Amino acid sequence: MITKTFEPKEMLPFSQLRTLNQKELLHSLEENDKLGIVIKDQLKVAMIDMDKYQMMVDLLQEYERLLEWIEEREEYERIHHRLDSDRVVEYKKGMSLLEMAGIHRQGG
Repeated sequence: MITKTFEPKEMLPFSQLRTLNQKELLHSLEENDKLGIVIKDQLKVAMIDMDKYQMMVDLLQEYERLLEWIEEREEYERIHHRLDSDRVVEYKKGMSLLEMAGIHRQGG
């Protein structure tokens, strides 16, 4: 599993890239989940294998879709009760609510 932190064996000074051949670079990526490139004493660039990168992008996109779905579901839950209770009822002049509902009082 790829972590945020870099161990010393996972870091390369930028100057070493000039002397590193493709085979050595690929071997380093096979042995390590990631490689960090150090420029001016700061870790500035991270490299990972392309298959791992594509997998991470796919997982991130799925995660973002899931978050959108959750947000939509939460919004629906917030307004759902309003959809059921915001019915418009037209009152007829001179009629009580009981009369509109078809309830007639006895003896009245």
